[in-house]
Amino acid sequence: MLPDFPAMIVNAITSFLGTLIEQVMKPLREFLADTLLATPDITQHADVKRLWKATLEITVQLQLPLEPPRR
Repeated sequence: MLPDFPAMIVNAITSFLGTLIEQVMKPLREFLADTLLATPDITQHADVKRLWKATLEITVQLQLPLEPPRR
């Protein structure tokens, strides 16, 4: 029985292309995960910190009058 050379060639090409695409896609996926799909660190932005601090101060000021007097 003779080997099926066309099938062997197709399998070799398919395997080569699969490996090539896998090697190209891994860095691409890592790049996307690190940039576009990642949640940015908002604690490093001064504007965000000021916004959170102002919101906290407003919340504290609104909450203080609602507390009953302490005896």
